[in-house]
Amino acid sequence: GELYMNGRSCKITQRYLEFDGGVAYGIRCLMTPPSVGGHCDVLSFVDFPGDCGSCLITPVCPSGSRPKGEKIKCTYRNFFYADIDGCKQQCTFVMWKPKCCSNYFGKNCKACPGGPENPCNSHGVCNDQYTGTGKCNCSAGFIGKACELCVPGRWGPECTACDCSQNGVCDDGINGQGICLCNEGWTGDRCETQLAVKPVCSPPCSEDAICKGNNTCECKLYYEDKTVGVFHLRSKKGQYKFTYSEAQQQCKGEGAVLATYNQLAYAQQVGYHLCAAGWLDSQRVSYPTSYSNPNCGSGHVGIVDYGPRVNDSETWDTFCYRMKDVKCVCRKGYVGNGYSCNGNLLQVLTTIDKFSSFLTHLLNYSNTTLNGRRFVEVLTDLSVKGTLFVPVNSGLQENVTLSGRDIEYHFSNHTSFLYHKMENGTLILSKIGQTLLITVTKNTLPPSPEFNQQIGKLVNERPIVAWDIVASNGIIHAIDKPLQAPPEPVKPYAVHTEVGVGIFFVSALIIAALAVAVYYYYNHRRGPFSFQYFKNDEGEGVSTFDDSTPSRFSNPMYNKFTSSTDSGEDPFCDEHRLATDNDREQ
Repeated sequence: GELYMNGRSCKITQRYLEFDGGVAYGIRCLMTPPSVGGHCDVLSFVDFPGDCGSCLITPVCPSGSRPKGEKIKCTYRNFFYADIDGCKQQCTFVMWKPKCCSNYFGKNCKACPGGPENPCNSHGVCNDQYTGTGKCNCSAGFIGKACELCVPGRWGPECTACDCSQNGVCDDGINGQGICLCNEGWTGDRCETQLAVKPVCSPPCSEDAICKGNNTCECKLYYEDKTVGVFHLRSKKGQYKFTYSEAQQQCKGEGAVLATYNQLAYAQQVGYHLCAAGWLDSQRVSYPTSYSNPNCGSGHVGIVDYGPRVNDSETWDTFCYRMKDVKCVCRKGYVGNGYSCNGNLLQVLTTIDKFSSFLTHLLNYSNTTLNGRRFVEVLTDLSVKGTLFVPVNSGLQENVTLSGRDIEYHFSNHTSFLYHKMENGTLILSKIGQTLLITVTKNTLPPSPEFNQQIGKLVNERPIVAWDIVASNGIIHAIDKPLQAPPEPVKPYAVHTEVGVGIFFVSALIIAALAVAVYYYYNHRRGPFSFQYFKNDEGEGVSTFDDSTPSRFSNPMYNKFTSSTDSGEDPFCDEHRLATDNDREQ
């Protein structure tokens, strides 16, 4: 498709022109930075004489100027008040003089209406330059801020004069075809011939249509465009014939009112395009354009606004607004009548102030747990059709805490239960697997202060104070107090499983310990011929032969028969004592 920029005022004609530094696009307009505008400032040289003084030391030119290089004879007065011949410099001062380029105007050098390349749409002269006002002096047959419109009774790009007779209406205007639409009973190119027999249509045509031959109704001129309630009306006398008060009366006669600027803007956004200015509410004049046309609003796309009009005697067409012409439809993911649309369950919760406390608990649950995030995803899933019971703020005090299990107990994701379908004894399976019991009360309970509706049904003995709040994926019913979920049941098989797992791990530890003990025994038991040296327990240093007890070298085969504490000699002892000096004496 075609691409535009700057509000569809500039068309992109070439795309993806690659070069070393990037990609270029070709456009069909000249883009001028607002800070630059159409400035064509010029340098101006101003000559002036300097001060007169001695020709030997001629006074210099003032700061900011420079001498031109020539001196002029002059007379100056010295300290004794005597006139003396002297010299002075011829100085020049360079000054920037602001000036606008052609077809630009004002101190900011803005472009003339219609653009600098096509000022006044080539149907007028722009008051340009630095002191200009930018106003277009339109040629004969043209009107408008940029000479973009035809005066009444003229049609086409050149505003050619219509030649219809008084028995018809000309399709005039800048976009008109110049065709004559004849009144009933008249025919011909100029509606100049009266029919011998006036055609009759059955059923009768609308007030805004004319009966033609073959029982055909043809809409009157300018009654075709209706967009989001906005439609255009033109006087039977021709284009731009309504004063402001007459425009109000014409809209009233159609069961409508003058359209506001915003209503016209909404119509423009959905494609309403009409190059004909008309009255709006608050005595304003505008018209909508949905695509760029150099002959319509200087190519501007949007609302061409002439602003509030001070002169009550001005005449224009009119834009009216009628509510019955509006057809609204909720977009995908929303439900409603088109004028009021609701989103999913979570979105509806956020829009009702009376549910803010429960919403806070829900969001805290979502922000702190994985199950909470999954539950919120269910509330926003459009494939789910559920029923949600929501406690009002007055029943959910600050000291009340709801667990995640309590919150999910308020929701059933199996079906949407409307209020009138919830009969006495109805069981609703909640998300946690526990049922909710609906009972119908015969006792008259006072209405809820939040919703002021008569209470007739309860869920788990909690009064339902408001009901059938529709969301795109379910139904919400308001209750006066929160529901408390029953405790989660203990599952016996879970205990047996835990005991079995414990026994398994204990057995495994015992077997591992026995294996380690056996391994240690076989790798560290003593061999049959190993020797062992026993060091004195007292840890004494080197001693003399007289003070020390003789050292022993024990045979390990007989260690079990000896003791270090026995004073007698064992007959089986294989020890060898070291000889002392006393032994030698004996």
